[in-house]
Parts: sequence; structure tokens; C-alpha cells
Amino acid sequence: MQVGRELILESLVKALEPEAYTLAMFENGSVAWGRGDEWSDTDTTLNEGGRPGPDLAARAIADAIEQPDTPLRVAVGADAELIFATRKALGDAEFEATMRATIGLEW
Repeated sequence: MQVGRELILESLVKALEPEAYTLAMFENGSVAWGRGDEWSDTDTTLNEGGRPGPDLAARAIADAIEQPDTPLRVAVGADAELIFATRKALGDAEFEATMRATIGLEW
């Protein structure tokens, strides 16, 4: 079974719709604006344990503001650290092939 957007949405609706506390559900981001593409929702593939949360990103932003020598790109979260390390270890073609396989891109 392929886990993707439709299966996740169907599961959420099935689980939450009967509950009295569920007042609404909406989509966010690029899909909500009708601009979803093959890269939309890739974070659900790379963040098996869930997103790291806003605290981690906020701390990284605050640190970057306070430290003028912060590099252009900063890995925030275990998923980003894994991608950075993978990118550093592989050549361009191998990295692209690895990311495509991990995310499930077939184009």
C-alpha cells in the first residue's frame, strides 16, 4: 500500500469526523493554494517521527541573528542533518537518485 496524501486525508477524516470536538479541517501550504506538485508533502516522507516543531526552527533563526558568521544554510532537525550529511557524502547524480528514491519521485 502506497501512503500518500489521499490515504492520509481519508484516514484523518474517518478518524476525526465523528468526534464532537472536530469543528473543521483544512489543508495548508502549496496544496491549499492549488500549487501542489511532486515536491509537496515530501516532509511527511522525511520526518517519520513528525516534524521537529517550531521551537527548533525559532532557536536556529535566533542563533543566526545573534551570530553574524552563521553559514548560509543551517541544518535544523534530524532530517535536515541527514540530508546535509548525505549531500556531502555523495556526488550530484548519486545524491539526486538517492533523494528521488527516498521521497518516491518517479519522473
